[in-house]
Amino acid sequence: MSHHNRHIKKGKKYFKKLAKRYAPELRDLLMLWFVSKKPAHGYELIKRFDSLGQEALKAKANRIYPGLEKMKEKGYVKSELDTTQSQKKPRKVYTLTPEGKEHLLNEIDELRASLDSLKLYLDEIDADIR
Repeated sequence: MSHHNRHIKKGKKYFKKLAKRYAPELRDLLMLWFVSKKPAHGYELIKRFDSLGQEALKAKANRIYPGLEKMKEKGYVKSELDTTQSQKKPRKVYTLTPEGKEHLLNEIDELRASLDSLKLYLDEIDADIR
């Protein structure tokens, strides 16, 4: 296995650890991103999480719906009943609010700054021990 492939494999393994540790925060961030792209009901969001293929980020209803309600209370998303579908029961469809968009952008900026700082530390450590 080449050095590059080992590096990628280690990166994926470490991402799994981070995803597990920070799953609630990542889940909230991803939910906001998903509804920013397209309004969605809870089950659609669960399917979108499943499509990511990351076990640590698998989302179940017992995590998605309380998370959506928490974000609704904070004003990050709003919901409307979708009665246009032929399903038996109307579904709540969630959309991103302007406050939610601002929060999402702030979270992205904060995460980027944290990653940039982490990269600087890692580069310095790597340079010191090589």
